[in-house]
Amino acid sequence: LKTVVNDQTIYGGSGVFQFTAASAPPPTSTCGNGVLDSGEQCDGTNFGGNNCANYGYTSGSLSCSASCTLSTSQCSNPPAAGSITVTSPTASSRWTPTAFTYSVTWTSSNIPSSDYLTMELMTPANVRVNAFTPVSSVNDGSQAVNISNIAPGYYWFRLTATVSGQTVYGGSGVFQVVSN
Repeated sequence: LKTVVNDQTIYGGSGVFQFTAASAPPPTSTCGNGVLDSGEQCDGTNFGGNNCANYGYTSGSLSCSASCTLSTSQCSNPPAAGSITVTSPTASSRWTPTAFTYSVTWTSSNIPSSDYLTMELMTPANVRVNAFTPVSSVNDGSQAVNISNIAPGYYWFRLTATVSGQTVYGGSGVFQVVSN
């Protein structure tokens, strides 16, 4: 009787016999060969095309341990996009349309002074006032605005800027435009 098992020929005679297929040799570790193999999150500098952004971060570098486990410990997000604080008009301000021009002033943090802000006049119900054309202003802390065509009522200024892809808002207190 001739039988082939795992490329080996086994001969036997009559009678009952038993043979057991040899188990496969234990796999050799492939971690460290620079190729992503089954079960590896990374291998050396091979992250399978991934970077920190794939894990919710905006900057930094992935790292890989000697056991091919990925680490995001060197990834980071920048500080908060910024803030805008409107300092005038305040909630107690009263403006009259005949004065024509008033100054809206503000301070900001983490927003470059060369960036532009958009200024809109809003109602207390957060509706943009169409009679006031939005103003684009460099972030220098002050902008003259003309309210000659604004009806008496209560309003506030909303300032917006985009920093690192995030929209930053700032608003004045609700002030009053009074008739002449």
